[in-house]
Amino acid sequence: MSNRSNVYGYGFPSNASFTRLKDVTLSYNMPQNTLNKLGINGATVYVSGRNLYTWTNWIGWDPEARDITRGSDNAHLNYPMVRTYVLGVNLTF
Repeated sequence: MSNRSNVYGYGFPSNASFTRLKDVTLSYNMPQNTLNKLGINGATVYVSGRNLYTWTNWIGWDPEARDITRGSDNAHLNYPMVRTYVLGVNLTF
């Protein structure tokens, strides 16, 4: 008799296929006639995102994680991917 239980509902084996929206950057170059009035040679406004969404039927946090002991006592080592956003402006004088 085993003293282990399957508290996370993992089965054997499991399909880890996925599609991930990993890196996206959108930028806009400000019009030069507006910048000339401000004494600026160039300006670019941008927003960037990383790990925005993952489409998968995987039960765990991340199908790309290298933790081979998913669903066992080491399941706490399998962290989700961090989602980040960056907003910025590049100015040239």
